[in-house]
Amino acid sequence: MSVGLLEFADHFERLHVLDGAALDDAARRLQARYFAYCEAELPDRGMPLTGVFATMKGDSLEQETAFEIREWIEAGPSAMLASKLVLPEERELWKGVFEKGRDAWPALRAHLVRAYDLPARRKEGR
Repeated sequence: MSVGLLEFADHFERLHVLDGAALDDAARRLQARYFAYCEAELPDRGMPLTGVFATMKGDSLEQETAFEIREWIEAGPSAMLASKLVLPEERELWKGVFEKGRDAWPALRAHLVRAYDLPARRKEGR
């Protein structure tokens, strides 16, 4: 987990600097990469998806994003699958996770790690 904290220091720094300022493209990319890390790594460490989403909500750079992720938590998978925060190529992978559970997880995780060049580590024994 410490690797992730170091990897995303720029994102966390922006949390304190923005203070309501509009996000630029670089900040949006940093946030998307950090969110992908949360989605790929935290469930592998035993965190339930609601906890993952709560973490993302708390580390959002904009209130609008935090509100949208809160909707995922409150309304469930249909809200997430309809969200503009979920890229089309990831939507089907998430749908598979919601429908098939653990069996669909490796494909989503592999996609996130590859697409966002994540420093994700596998748990020992896996």
